[in-house]
Amino acid sequence: MKLNSYYLHAIDCQNGNPFDGIHSIEVLKEILNSGELKSKRLRGITDKSSGGCNGLDYISLCDYRRRNNRPYGNDQFLKGYNAYETYIKESLSFILTKNKICTIKPRLVEPIIFDWDSHFTMYELGNSTEGRYSDLPDEVQVKDRISFDRIKGMTIPIEYMVTEHIPEFKSKKYKYIPPYTIEELVEYLKQLKDILSAYSVSNKLYDLETQELLNNEDDVARVVQRVLIK
Repeated sequence: MKLNSYYLHAIDCQNGNPFDGIHSIEVLKEILNSGELKSKRLRGITDKSSGGCNGLDYISLCDYRRRNNRPYGNDQFLKGYNAYETYIKESLSFILTKNKICTIKPRLVEPIIFDWDSHFTMYELGNSTEGRYSDLPDEVQVKDRISFDRIKGMTIPIEYMVTEHIPEFKSKKYKYIPPYTIEELVEYLKQLKDILSAYSVSNKLYDLETQELLNNEDDVARVVQRVLIK
């Protein structure tokens, strides 16, 4: 699959921690049980401080073809600051067709990630009634909801799942989780396929990095081998 023609929506951002497959499956089931992709407000969240630039009424998507946009010049700290690197790269993500999805391209603002004042600015922009804003150059937003029939499968961050990550914070939330073996990956993908099929959602699974379709153990082993020899 050539992802340039699609949007991606991360279902459970890992935030630099070891891939927590159990939690990701819980989040996936919660989304599927809701019947469609929904904004925070439609999920019953009304606290304006709980969101980012998408606020309470919009769903954030990554426009994959724009993931290499570099509006912040040669700044070493910001050169990878976009929706793909921040949310998609380490997460299970829905692949969404661009057909019949009415997206809004937010107005790009300076990065607002550094302190609590900046986060307050983000919440204000996210809930603005004067337009849409984002500090992520590859983000687009959708009002309220997206039907599951726009989902064409999921991407799996195999490179991230088979890499060892040592948590920076010592708490139960950031517990150590060993990298996945090939056998564990195969079993995990089977779980994902079964869950998606149960909700009549496309269960085609693709490795995010190589964009290869993952049909069987041989496909998984081939992708893992590529990752390990990089």
